[in-house]
Amino acid sequence: MNTFLRSTFLSRVSKLAFVFTIILICLASGIKAQSYTKHYIAPAPWNYFTKANELVVTTASVTPVTVTVKKSDGNGSFTLTTKAGSPAVHRFDGNITSFPLYKLNSVLNAAGIIVEASTSINVNIRNVASDDNDGGTSPYIKGNSSLFSFGDAAIGNSFRVGYYRDGDIYDNNYSYPDGPLRPVYSVMATENNTVVSINGTATITLNDGQSYLFQAAMGSLVETSGPVVMNTSATYDAPVVSQSCYDGASNPVPPINSLGNEYIVVRGNGNNISEKTTVIATEPNTTVTIYNFNPQGVLQSTVTHNLIAAGSFVTFANGIPGSGADSNSPQGQRYSSTRIIASKNVVAYSGTAQDCEVDIATLAPISPCSGSNRTETVKFTKLPSGDLPYFSYILLQSATAKVFLTTDNGYTNKDIETIAGVGARRQMGSSGTYIIDFENTNINSPKVITLTSDARLTVNMVQQGGGFSMSNFLSPFPEKAIKPTVTQSNCATATLSAAPNSSAPYQWYLNGVAINGATNSSFEALISGTYTLTTKLDCGISAQSLPVTIALCNVDISILKTVNNSSPAKGSTVVFSLTANNSNVASGTVTGTGNAIGISATDLLPSGYATITGPQADPNQANNTSTVTVTPVNITLTSAVGTNAQTICSGNAIATTTYQFTGNGSVTNQSVENLPAGISQNYNSGTKIYELSGTPPVNNTGSPIVYTYKVKGTISGTALEATGTITVNPAVSTPVFAKGASRTFSCNTYCNNYNKWYC
Repeated sequence: MNTFLRSTFLSRVSKLAFVFTIILICLASGIKAQSYTKHYIAPAPWNYFTKANELVVTTASVTPVTVTVKKSDGNGSFTLTTKAGSPAVHRFDGNITSFPLYKLNSVLNAAGIIVEASTSINVNIRNVASDDNDGGTSPYIKGNSSLFSFGDAAIGNSFRVGYYRDGDIYDNNYSYPDGPLRPVYSVMATENNTVVSINGTATITLNDGQSYLFQAAMGSLVETSGPVVMNTSATYDAPVVSQSCYDGASNPVPPINSLGNEYIVVRGNGNNISEKTTVIATEPNTTVTIYNFNPQGVLQSTVTHNLIAAGSFVTFANGIPGSGADSNSPQGQRYSSTRIIASKNVVAYSGTAQDCEVDIATLAPISPCSGSNRTETVKFTKLPSGDLPYFSYILLQSATAKVFLTTDNGYTNKDIETIAGVGARRQMGSSGTYIIDFENTNINSPKVITLTSDARLTVNMVQQGGGFSMSNFLSPFPEKAIKPTVTQSNCATATLSAAPNSSAPYQWYLNGVAINGATNSSFEALISGTYTLTTKLDCGISAQSLPVTIALCNVDISILKTVNNSSPAKGSTVVFSLTANNSNVASGTVTGTGNAIGISATDLLPSGYATITGPQADPNQANNTSTVTVTPVNITLTSAVGTNAQTICSGNAIATTTYQFTGNGSVTNQSVENLPAGISQNYNSGTKIYELSGTPPVNNTGSPIVYTYKVKGTISGTALEATGTITVNPAVSTPVFAKGASRTFSCNTYCNNYNKWYC
């Protein structure tokens, strides 16, 4: 509930009895989510603290709010003041050519930004570098891009990275600065000793405020032992068929627990290369259906894609693309749109452009708790000065709720649809989602733009034209539940509690997966891991809260160091090996009763030894450390819930069942025992996944047959086992019905619905 609506609500209930007023106030406060008072912004490939970057901070507070801005290491602090209708706009003043692009695969100490206030704020950072004022600055920063902070919704432990298109996005053969050919991802820690793993491999350990820039394949999984924020960026993106324009681009990567399964994108004025969206699955066997609408909202086509594995992705055109060959000029139907519906939560990265001037937007999911009742921002400008054109589209799930516009140059709570030139509200087919669009010239090109409505608004403002392109959603991701609190009477357990003003229904999650039966306001944690919570808000069920990492002491960590040659000759090579176990004995027998998380071991080389690469000595002796990260080993069912305990009719095939071995190290002695004839097993050593499929023998016994199988394997000396069942109901030739009864049954319906008979 925004400030305007809340004050209106309270003024109305104040006319009632005092006791009743108090009750209503308590109820209202009990269904509010945590406001976004602190924003962590991971770095782009360029430096934020130069005059080519602009910071915009807005709030719904009608009284002035002091905002503290600092580098991610806590230094360089300064303050701004903002209030409703008067956004704070700050142009940094660093000399552009004094700050080269950040190096990849290196720890950065002060590259991110932290913006904080005592009340809820929205934060937008814009790269306003201009071709008109280049002066040789493109090797340091290339405009333009706009990043809108997701606040708490940006913080998490698990991410699927991506960009709006796959493959090379840049060509060093053009007369452009040399740069990475593919997207660059950044991760910034908010706690000390945060281990960052990329696709299951521990890559780097970061302390609070430190960052790391890297490249990885589309859909790669990034997991961290502590809460972090991430960005997807392009140092340079050239969506062209011949040398022409190119841009920098950057936007947040949302964590998996902030995602949704419905998104909408509206086509801008770019070419077919840039006007694309990529959707990445976060779970196996995800169905993605794409609905394409013309500018009037009439459905034109429907396409369905099946994404088999987590990390699988599909790329498609925004709206209605141009039918001709790719070009450097605008193509397709501007303001046409695409609705994305997935069977499971996905992440969507979208490109939008003016000709081939491009920016990336991370799409905000459509849900009852997404968007906001109030959105505010300021006009787009360029370096050194000058206004830029833009268009905006508003998404809302109401056919009648009015959208009011307030500006600094003449409009006060003006019904935006009564302004000449503003696009008529139209529904996207029969989806229940409506679009209203406008351009800056339709509303007299104000400096400050405020939109309010009784309906929740998802607003995207896209700067296009003047040789620039910037895109960002100005509405937050779905609201999160308030972060749970933790109390401990001993180190082997922890009690997690929802905030006192939270409301049922509650659901607790461990590592992003709902815990069966954990639906009370508190939960006793007996397993180490990352816990989150969902609760009821005024809009519906919240998104998962900020994560709480629980590391219990019911573990028994040991480490064994060995050397392959204890008496080496001078100048020879020796190999030191570190083996960590949840154990206190050298044999590796597990004696810890809990699971160990975020374990890292560092071993300094003995005196007189040096790390080598081939025959050459390492010139950087300062980093002669060895680190090993321990991942608990396990066998996990990765197919649909219940596929490990199937009941089928005789003669039918089972649903494909998959099990995955997790943990560092290769799998040995893997097998599946006691499978019935007709069921095949296929093991993929690359993914460590067993797949079971096929049809069991026909059952003519008259009674169900239960086959119990075991999936086995060994990782790093630990024997693992998972058990499953396949129940085959018998075939029966002639069902018996009551005298005079008449009914038609299909085989499957009869078998499934009448347990007395089988077919």
